[in-house]
Amino acid sequence: MNVKEKGFIITVDSFISTTLVLVFVLVSFYYLSNISLNAWNTVDVRTLAFDEGAVLEKSLALENSVRLVSSESLLSSLNSTPSGYCFEATVFDASMTNPIIHAIKTGCTKNSTKVVSIDRAFIVRDGATSSFYIARIDVWGGGE
Repeated sequence: MNVKEKGFIITVDSFISTTLVLVFVLVSFYYLSNISLNAWNTVDVRTLAFDEGAVLEKSLALENSVRLVSSESLLSSLNSTPSGYCFEATVFDASMTNPIIHAIKTGCTKNSTKVVSIDRAFIVRDGATSSFYIARIDVWGGGE
């Protein structure tokens, strides 16, 4: 085999492999551009709802709101949440029939069709007695 023939084969081989890699990358970009992120956005909003429920419980905002029968501590926490999302917190008694306290983030109205809700149970102790409550955290937004 001649030296010129070896160079030709290497050149053709590299051209074919570069073309195949380029086609693979272009096809990958095409399929990735068609992926809908709505499912991921729902996961993010659900995570925000769980996080806010944990913050409300650990900061004692839920317990204080029940003890004082006031939504001020809830509202204070809801107003410090990310600006692109709306939050609403409602505290129910254990039967889930009577809402006791309600707070919605300032400037938000509940007009979205994509609301994510989570429920979080918590206990308020008063001496030797304990009362069970359920907090419902609703989150919507992110362009909705």
